[in-house]
Parts: sequence; C-alpha cells; structure tokens
Amino acid sequence: MKEFTFRLTSGRALLCQGDSVPCDRAHFRIESKSGGTLVLAGKQIPLTAEGATVRAEELHVGVHTPAFFVDGERYEAPPVSIGAGYLFFLPPTHAQLCRAEERLGALEAAHTELSGRLCRIEARMQDTIF
Repeated sequence: MKEFTFRLTSGRALLCQGDSVPCDRAHFRIESKSGGTLVLAGKQIPLTAEGATVRAEELHVGVHTPAFFVDGERYEAPPVSIGAGYLFFLPPTHAQLCRAEERLGALEAAHTELSGRLCRIEARMQDTIF
C-alpha cells in the first residue's frame, strides 16, 4: 500500500508525498489532518483526519480526477489512472513541464530585479545614516 499526502491550496490539492508507481491499494491523506470527502471514479469516500484507504479493484477503470471536499471547499488533485487492479498518478506532460519552466523563469527574473532594488535601497539607507 502506498500513501499519498496532499496540501490544499488555491482550489488545488498538491501531491506532496507519493509517486507514480502503480499500486493496488492507496492511502489518501491531507497534510493538515483535515477531514472531508474524497470523490474518485464516481465514488464518495469519507476522509477522516487520518485519511482514507482506497482499493483499485473497487473503482471504475479509466483516468479520473480526484476531488477533495473539505470545509465546503472543492480541491482538485492530479489525474489518476485506474486499470488492471492498479492505480497510479499520471506523470506531468511535456506541455505542463514547459509551462512550469516558463513560470519559473519569470519568477526568477522578478526575484533578481527585486533583489537588486532591495540592495540599492539598503545601500542608500546606509549612506544616509552615517
């Protein structure tokens, strides 16, 4: 059995622990130890603070998007493939990786600019203090 831990943020359930190796049983858990409901393959599974165990053989075959319902909010997780008695999270596509790389490049550029501005402000403040 594998354990998958999720962090809930901005309407998304980010996979923090676990990998895409197929397994027959999985334990889904939320990082903040929240309870709620997991909806996977058309099945509603109660989610306690400790999480919930899911067996692949009990779910419909196909690619499904798990959803967590916690405190009246809906959080979508990465897609899961179910078939032949196994389930696994699909790895990111090339397009998704390219978008993430572009976003990372933009964030790094913004960080460099802000660091430079901060250094100039600190230098100016030190010149005026003494």
